[in-house]
Amino acid sequence: MARARKQRRGGRTSAAPARRTPRGVRDQELQRRLAELASANNDLNILLASSEIATLCLDRDFRIKWFSPGAHEVLGISPGDVGRPVSELGSPLLGSALIADAGKVLESVAPGRTELAGGAGRHYIRRTIPFRAGDGRIEGVIVTFNDITESKDRADRLFAEQAARSRTRELEHRVIERTGQLRTLMFQIAMAEERE
Repeated sequence: MARARKQRRGGRTSAAPARRTPRGVRDQELQRRLAELASANNDLNILLASSEIATLCLDRDFRIKWFSPGAHEVLGISPGDVGRPVSELGSPLLGSALIADAGKVLESVAPGRTELAGGAGRHYIRRTIPFRAGDGRIEGVIVTFNDITESKDRADRLFAEQAARSRTRELEHRVIERTGQLRTLMFQIAMAEERE
């Protein structure tokens, strides 16, 4: 108790002082951790730049937090757009439907998926998922745009080829049917002529 009174009055006690790490060791540890962080950040930037997936991160107010280089190409956004509401941007892929989908994802915490047509005959799958902070709080949404134009074109060609084959089979069946009817009719005519 006397010790506590002395501490409150600003006096010193005979307890051993806390051990301190030498400043140089702390600085080295901080430098090492900063280097690790910079390396991890660089790796993530390389990953985002090398993927051809347009990725956009929006906060809870649907303002742009960050985006991948692919998003610049697909959506036409630039570094100056960071912080702007996505509703102010002119890309047809960033319209009110995106805001509605992002709102649903924030409410339900369930991912969303939509197929869209972009400019110049391009087609995309837009996926919207919650963006979680390290502590699990939802801070916004991540929106990805996967270009599916080649796959869609291939599927459309296959569908057209199958439809053409189906029409061909149907026409072949009709020709065989009509040929049979004509043979029957010619046989009946020949029989009628013989009777006369």
